[in-house]
Amino acid sequence: MAIYSRAAAEKENANRVWWIDFYYQQKRYRLKIGPRKKDAINALADIKVQIASGKFIPPDKQNRRTSPNLGRSL
Repeated sequence: MAIYSRAAAEKENANRVWWIDFYYQQKRYRLKIGPRKKDAINALADIKVQIASGKFIPPDKQNRRTSPNLGRSL
């Protein structure tokens, strides 16, 4: 589990975007958080708590919407 920024060291901090990187059930997740490092630290801490308590839902499983009409031809 890590927090990182893809911005080069010589770039201005105003353009920096923070990411979190973690594994869950043998799958790697990298999530874009935003310009504040503190937000990335808090997001990673929240994910660690959710994983430990068994309440974590991976980003690729969240907000899945299904329609009964999917797969039907017009």
